[in-house]
Amino acid sequence: MSTATKDIELGTDKYQLTRFSARDGSWIVSQMITSMLLVDTDKTKPKTDQDYGLFFALSLHELPETTYRRIQELCFGCCRKYAGDAAHPILMADGTGRWTNGEPDLVTATALVTAVLVFNLVPFFEPGALKTMRTIYPDLSTRSATTSTDTSSAQ
Repeated sequence: MSTATKDIELGTDKYQLTRFSARDGSWIVSQMITSMLLVDTDKTKPKTDQDYGLFFALSLHELPETTYRRIQELCFGCCRKYAGDAAHPILMADGTGRWTNGEPDLVTATALVTAVLVFNLVPFFEPGALKTMRTIYPDLSTRSATTSTDTSSAQ
């Protein structure tokens, strides 16, 4: 298994990313599978974390707002901001979704969501993972190009 945490810097702030629970991670993956064009990453594998970040960010726009907000909340729940040597949660532990120290700006919030998704979900999209899912669920397939709104040729 990969590491349980990852430190990142956004501007002058340092954050610690943590892992989703298996239940939360599998729910997010299922939302992406059922609500977006899931490219076959065994054939067109993103090569970098930035590629995966773009893949996940573009995928989120396919989701209903309530689902997107739930994913945001789960992502923010996996973020801690450093103050000195200690990392502190950015959301209150009471489940209200309130910020512990003020809401981050738009760029930071978007970067945190994307970074948490990359850190947590990339293993699902590693070679063979989608193929394994298809052996368990043979009818699972990507949407055909005719149902996609994506007209780009490079992925």
